[in-house]
Amino acid sequence: MTEGLILIAVLVLWDYALNAASYRFRFIERLVSAPPIPVVRDGKLLRRNMRR
Repeated sequence: MTEGLILIAVLVLWDYALNAASYRFRFIERLVSAPPIPVVRDGKLLRRNMRR
């Protein structure tokens, strides 16, 4: 159980560190974040993008 808690803590810390770094440095944000996908264009739903 201890190893599981340590793993969860490490994942949370990595997530926090990546979020903080991507906030300060835009190139890191481009590396770790997916580009936004439009789901509405000209008032019409883009169903193919909604499936993603």
